[in-house]
Amino acid sequence: KEETLTLELLYYLLLVLPEFVEKNLNFVFFSQNPDGGFGFMPGTTSYMENTYFGINILYHFNRLEKEVSKKALSFVLSCLNGDFGFGRNSQGISFLNTTYYGLSVLRILLEDRKT
Repeated sequence: KEETLTLELLYYLLLVLPEFVEKNLNFVFFSQNPDGGFGFMPGTTSYMENTYFGINILYHFNRLEKEVSKKALSFVLSCLNGDFGFGRNSQGISFLNTTYYGLSVLRILLEDRKT
């Protein structure tokens, strides 16, 4: 069975096959949607976990462009809920894992803005 390429798969391949991931960075860029979030592949709905995978991959290769970061920050902040947790998207309720993803992405995006 052939494995479908997804952001999650690329993220987990970072440590063992970084050259393969680097060759597929356009796949990562094309997975970002107009709302700033990332789908699991180009043309799919934005969710927090995919945004986490996409941002981490781009950050790893120092390819986190200003416009990508700005849009991603907007998406992540739209997922912040009144309980200070993060949903999978702007309509989602907070979960521990999506809150972790949201805070992790914010840390990268805000750290990247300082440099």
